[in-house]
Amino acid sequence: MKGMAAAVKTISGMFKDPATYKASEFKWAADTIRDKSGSALSAHFASEAASPQSKARPNILEERDRFDRIANDLRDPPSRWMPPRRKIPDRCPPACA
Repeated sequence: MKGMAAAVKTISGMFKDPATYKASEFKWAADTIRDKSGSALSAHFASEAASPQSKARPNILEERDRFDRIANDLRDPPSRWMPPRRKIPDRCPPACA
């Protein structure tokens, strides 16, 4: 989950400050989110968090179908925030600004 969190922070930072946009970092973050979402994310939260240090909410199990749909939405481009893999621009698109 740390990889997913780092990827989300990377993209979030680029939207907050478009001057920090780097195509290679955006691609890494988008690929990381894609690779760690879908069935991989659902499997990670297949049962209650074993660790008391986990920040996972107990309603993941209560709302399993909704969680799985969201996990799949993150995996399956095109999503609202991620361009198709081969169309990642060299500069931050106008939507960032």
